[in-house]
Amino acid sequence: MILRSFLIFFSLTLSLYSIDVTVSLGSNGKQSYSLVEVVSEQNFVCEHIEETHLRRDFIKCRFKKIPLSKPVATENSFFKIKPYIKRREFYLEVIPKFNGELYSQTISTLENRTVYKKNIVNSNTWLVLGFDGKNPFFKSRKYDGINFPVKIKEWDYPTIGALDIGGYPIGKGKDYDDFIEYNSLKRLFVKKDFRTLLSRIDRKLEKQEINKLFMPEILAFKIKAMDEQGNRQREVIEIGAPWIVSYTSHKDLPEMMLIVAKAYLDMGIIHEANSILDTLITEYPGNSYAEYAMIFRADRWRKEGKTANAKKYYDKVLYSSDDIEVASLAAYRLARYYIVGENLEKAKELYQKIINSNPKFYLKDYEITLNLAKELVDRKIPYIAAQIGEILSNSIDPTSQYYQKQLLYNARWYRKAGRLKKSLEFFDKFLIDYSYVKNIQDIRKEIDFIKFELDEGTSKERLAFYNAIIQKY
Repeated sequence: MILRSFLIFFSLTLSLYSIDVTVSLGSNGKQSYSLVEVVSEQNFVCEHIEETHLRRDFIKCRFKKIPLSKPVATENSFFKIKPYIKRREFYLEVIPKFNGELYSQTISTLENRTVYKKNIVNSNTWLVLGFDGKNPFFKSRKYDGINFPVKIKEWDYPTIGALDIGGYPIGKGKDYDDFIEYNSLKRLFVKKDFRTLLSRIDRKLEKQEINKLFMPEILAFKIKAMDEQGNRQREVIEIGAPWIVSYTSHKDLPEMMLIVAKAYLDMGIIHEANSILDTLITEYPGNSYAEYAMIFRADRWRKEGKTANAKKYYDKVLYSSDDIEVASLAAYRLARYYIVGENLEKAKELYQKIINSNPKFYLKDYEITLNLAKELVDRKIPYIAAQIGEILSNSIDPTSQYYQKQLLYNARWYRKAGRLKKSLEFFDKFLIDYSYVKNIQDIRKEIDFIKFELDEGTSKERLAFYNAIIQKY
């Protein structure tokens, strides 16, 4: 079995904790195929299972550790990939739509010319090949003459490894080391270990050790990391402003423009910010970063009193964006616009849309969301406030100091909204864990009056409860 074709890959990589799953599409000029490469830091088991009675076969990989991020199923024209958790172990099923073969990569393809299949049980790297028809990497040979074993030097077929941006092979040496370092920095960014990432990038910049090929990506990592950390606007501008001028064809340009514009806005340098935002909106229509730019531009107009222009942009993003996060932010900003304009019904409708379609949006900043809920109660919109409060309480650690207060907020807001049974539900949760608090009698009194308002039960039961309430209070 000889690897004999030049490969052109278009890859999408998904990182799951210590597991990397790479799905690639390729062609040998005559036949298309797909590769699924599964890599982990520790060895794991993969096996090809054939269920003849069901007329199906699939590859199943089992990992002893469960990844932190939630697994996501995916598929292409050759495979369906199905991750799941069972009995505290993580499994990955790769289901070929046509033909599939499993290989363990226990050898280095950079050092070994021949790729061969071995009966390996455990490996840290497995490769699944999907194809329709014959295996695209096999070549049948027919020899005439003697048929007893004779040792003959193998044909030395050329192979191609990783390619640089110009399409040239990256061999072992400095370029290869730079490629490995770039991937290491990328993993730190994905893990959100910004402190380590920035420290390593700064050391490399100081020693001038960064390959020009990877300079735009590594500087982009630095700009994004500083933006995530916050309060580093001046540094973002110092690096980001030259970046968006120098790398005008880079795939990350819209995102970098937005980050730099935000930094200018935070620094109060409005003219520069507006110039970048307007360019982003004009040059990248439909791009999610351009839609964010429209929201930020509208925010500025609202502060300047140009409310009609602001509303136009908010509406356009809300009803045209395919990105749920962008649309949620537009709805949130538009709701604030209506709150200020005393159009509470419109505001209530928009807040409810976010609750129904993207409740996690309210979890980005607990204090800001809590203050919003309190404001909505003051403005006589308690039902929206109570629903938002419930989203918050569902996300808070029950041992947190905020959990106790949030249960009471929810109970009281639902009562104000006339949802008495939901109110009792949260009061009951409070009593289970916090019956020892000093003001517990006042809270029990609130519960009694809610039950009085509910007016449930038979006439005899209600009369007995009323008498008990009269005697008690």
